Amino acid sequence: MPFFALSILDEYTHSHGGVWAMFLTCCCVLLIAFMRIHAGSGRRAKVAGHLREPSQHKTQPDNEVSGVGEKEDGDSGGEVATSSECVSTDKCNAISTDRPSKAELGLQILHDCREPNVDIVAVHGLGANPDYAWVWLPKNNPIGNCGYPDKPFNWLRELLPAKLSCRVLAFNYDSTWLSTSSAPQQRISNISDNLLESLQVIREMVTGRPLIFIGHSFGGNVIEQAIVSATRQGSEYRPIAESTVGVIFLGTPHRGSPAAKWGALIASLALPGFVSEDRLLKALEQQSDSLADRLRDFSHWLFSESVSVVCAFEQLATDYSSRAGLLGKFLSSKELIVPESSACIDGHRQISLHTDHLKINKFYGFEDPSFKLIYPHIARMAENAIETLKRRRNPLPVPTDERSTSGDLRKCLQTMRVRNPEDILSDIQRQKGERVGNTCEWILKQEKFSSWSAGKESRLLRIIGSPGIGKTMISMFLVQELKKKVERSPGKAFAFFFCDDKDQDRKTPIAILRSFIWQLLLQRIELFQHVQPDFEKHKNDRVFQDLFNDYSALWRIFQNIIMDKRIGKVFILIDALDECEISTRHILLRSIKKLCQPLPIATTENLKFLITCRPDIDDIEDELRSVGLGLRIDSADINNDLSEYIDTKVDELSRTKNYTTRIKNKVRDTLKREAGGTFLWASLMVAELGRPGVRMLHVEARLQNLPHGLEDTYAAILDQVPIENREAAYFILCFMVAARRPLRKSEIQAAYATWKTGAIQCGEDLEVYGDILSMCSSILYVGSGDNATLNFCH
Repeated sequence: MPFFALSILDEYTHSHGGVWAMFLTCCCVLLIAFMRIHAGSGRRAKVAGHLREPSQHKTQPDNEVSGVGEKEDGDSGGEVATSSECVSTDKCNAISTDRPSKAELGLQILHDCREPNVDIVAVHGLGANPDYAWVWLPKNNPIGNCGYPDKPFNWLRELLPAKLSCRVLAFNYDSTWLSTSSAPQQRISNISDNLLESLQVIREMVTGRPLIFIGHSFGGNVIEQAIVSATRQGSEYRPIAESTVGVIFLGTPHRGSPAAKWGALIASLALPGFVSEDRLLKALEQQSDSLADRLRDFSHWLFSESVSVVCAFEQLATDYSSRAGLLGKFLSSKELIVPESSACIDGHRQISLHTDHLKINKFYGFEDPSFKLIYPHIARMAENAIETLKRRRNPLPVPTDERSTSGDLRKCLQTMRVRNPEDILSDIQRQKGERVGNTCEWILKQEKFSSWSAGKESRLLRIIGSPGIGKTMISMFLVQELKKKVERSPGKAFAFFFCDDKDQDRKTPIAILRSFIWQLLLQRIELFQHVQPDFEKHKNDRVFQDLFNDYSALWRIFQNIIMDKRIGKVFILIDALDECEISTRHILLRSIKKLCQPLPIATTENLKFLITCRPDIDDIEDELRSVGLGLRIDSADINNDLSEYIDTKVDELSRTKNYTTRIKNKVRDTLKREAGGTFLWASLMVAELGRPGVRMLHVEARLQNLPHGLEDTYAAILDQVPIENREAAYFILCFMVAARRPLRKSEIQAAYATWKTGAIQCGEDLEVYGDILSMCSSILYVGSGDNATLNFCH
């Protein structure tokens, strides 16, 4: 993707500031003025040809580094070497004058076969000549070396079908950005939409066939944009994204290229007689917002669909001086056009190729060193494609019920006495409410999350946020996303735990490990062998039950399970680790730290630990800050989510209370202004406004006296309790704080009645106290049903 020769001077402008920028701009202006005065239209065309890659409409020898005086025109009747005749054996240094076949704009079928297993689609870069985009030319053969093609060699056509059952297609488009004839006025979305439309047409009868993309340079950005567009709600192109099983990126500037801004500069300075299009170049500049947004959306899709991605980057600098016309005489250095930092997506496979940007997408045969590194990944994607799509389209639910087991395993699971995590999750969802709209999805687009979820190095991710900022809601969302990922991807397992310091069964390291083992054994029954010796030895006595109260034994079993290769990739999530009891938490923290340290242990490279916690918890910070990644959440991260949440809740409140439009808007605007980035505050205020006694005529007065901060909020809510009810409210709150576990409604009613009357009440006598819980309704959550428990809202 040669943007412009001046790109190699970019590093100097960074170090010398505006002086260099002004000097280089003047040089560009003088150069163009010289071109205008001393050159006719033919000469202008020739100079312009050196400012970009070869013309789309001229069959010019390759878009490799070429000499100024090289021939630019020719016919398209040349032959392309086939796999049986691609090697020159008699004349090692022979240079063929044959030219490759003329490329067709749009999707071009390079190879087809009967009932191929997969479609492979290649997309070339910016300013490329489609005739030569994927072709190795004999002029690039090393002098004195045999074994190279003696004719133009298209590796897509010749190498991929040799061993794979595939249809090979190339998407060719006019990517000219500076010309004396024409430069199409277009955005990247125009190109990607054309790609999607072309694919939809050509795959009309095979919409379910697996699809692999190969993108060189800007072509990779086009593929990203196409996928992002196809995954949008309501898109007619969604089957294309759903059928994609892999993407190969060859030198794609995911985060931009320093070369792009120089191309945009020369395009903007083009004089009459030149046609330019600099929007594509500007979109590829470093720090481009559109690039960052696209990469986040694309990373979200990669995680959700478990798509295999390989990012290749160049090791060698590219020399564009021979393409810069007169200015090239002043250029002697080289530059990496797309450095590793831009060419790679965090967490995904990275390959370093000993080549430059112009040759990173051209291979001379099976023995080409770069091809030998890239091909195994293409082959793996193709070989696993059918099974990948089968699992994606027919997900296998994660087992969550011990009744699906039998024999000793079932007895073992029952002995563990673990409450089904799905039931706990349902309780939390009823307490917190359902996720609103697209909230929480931003977490999947964070680079640290992508690096943790897809990479091999980062085993631990800590999501850190202040109280009430929405960490538990994010955890609930991630549980659903990770479950979907496991259900649609073979070789993955998942376990989760929500800590709660108000519930004895949810606040100890032993409870956490017991739940993890229970969940993982349900998903991988063959791993019961790691518990079976203890079970068979002690299954008829109390020793076996005691086993599940022994932290060391539980950790041994848990570690053996997750290190067993048969389990595959394991995702573990712990929400609110800071609510695990302090007295025993340190042993769990040390165990996690040891497990997640970057040690050369192949058996744990597939372990992924995710925890959420509050900031500045000393023991958690001390033990875990040195391992894994930390993702801190602040109000700026959740502002959009909070705004969407308030919109939804105020709509519900307005319907219930029959607000006028003015009152509804005032409530919404006030809550957004005063929320301070805290979901909990907003939810408490909505609950207060929704109480039966708060009528529409009271709303404006309430809005004028909203409390600030959680402590003031709780105090204000309690101040609203009528004086005659405060004694009862005080009893309820104290009783809940002192209880060892969450209490059922009937239990707290009985306790209150006994305290109030001095005698045990039951039956109709107890029903008198049925409404006492409403006294604290804004800060307590009461589940539905006779056996529902009470919980604090936070």
